[in-house]
Amino acid sequence: FKEETGLTLHAYRQRQRIGHAMALMQQSKQDLTTLAHRLGFSSHSHFSRVFKSLTGQTPSLMNSG
Repeated sequence: FKEETGLTLHAYRQRQRIGHAMALMQQSKQDLTTLAHRLGFSSHSHFSRVFKSLTGQTPSLMNSG
């Protein structure tokens, strides 16, 4: 998988989930804890940490705009 995509399966899945989160957040303001759990993250803090590492900003900042 990594040879084809340049990413580990875990990294690929994280990017997919964050992309999905961004799309959902653009559609409507959602409770971020609920969104995190819906997308398979173990907690809001885990979701926030991954989100910031991939986008450079926190999900709450993006969700407010």
